[in-house]
Amino acid sequence: MDFFKSLVPQIEMIITIGRTINLEKVARYGKLSEEYLENSAVCLIHPADLKRLGLKEGNLKITTASGSVIVKAVSNEFETSEGIIVIANGPWANKLIDEKDFQENKIWFKANIETTKEEVTKIDTFIKEIVGE
Repeated sequence: MDFFKSLVPQIEMIITIGRTINLEKVARYGKLSEEYLENSAVCLIHPADLKRLGLKEGNLKITTASGSVIVKAVSNEFETSEGIIVIANGPWANKLIDEKDFQENKIWFKANIETTKEEVTKIDTFIKEIVGE
């Protein structure tokens, strides 16, 4: 299995947390809604970085020392730069940043990025982790 894992493209990138207008619009549907999932479980990534990963579109697994999430990659050359991924402020971003950095309002951190065929992490997963299921 390690051999096949080595074939999955991986790169280290800088992650920043941001607010998006779409996320603000769909918040009225509630955080458990499909609309919220589609607009907050995403990351904006420069097309050149997608190319480095061998993707045109798809899901990415983002891993930091604090945890991992799977989000949908959205190609965007206007709201991000090469080497930087923007992830929407919300539960998916919260999973990637430790409490101390969050308290100190640090919104830039390094992460390992890899392509994946896994589904986007659902908010139910975070709720189950919190309540200990």
